[in-house]
Amino acid sequence: MLLNRKVMITLIYQLFISNLATGATAVYPIDLVKTRMQNQRTTMVGEIMYKNSWDCFRKVIRFEGFGGLYRGLAPQLVGVAPEKAIKLTVRITIHVYII
Repeated sequence: MLLNRKVMITLIYQLFISNLATGATAVYPIDLVKTRMQNQRTTMVGEIMYKNSWDCFRKVIRFEGFGGLYRGLAPQLVGVAPEKAIKLTVRITIHVYII
C-alpha cells in the first residue's frame, strides 16, 4: 500500500510539472499583451502605442518575432513553480495522511 502511494505521488508531481509548464506557456502571450496594454506609454500627447489587444499582439510579433511573446517566461516559471509545488505538496500530504 505504501509503495502505491509513493508511485501515485511521483505521478502526480510529474503531471503537475508538465501541466505547469504547458499552462504557463499557453497563457503567457495573453498575459504579456495585457501587461503591455496596461503599461503603454504615449510618445505624443493623445497618441497611444497600441489601439487594442489584437494590435498589440500583431506589433509584438512584427517587431520582436514570435519569441517576443514569450520574453520573460523563464523568470515567471521560476517564481510560480515553487509556490505551486508547495501548494500541491501540502494538499497531497493532507489527503494521504489525514483524509
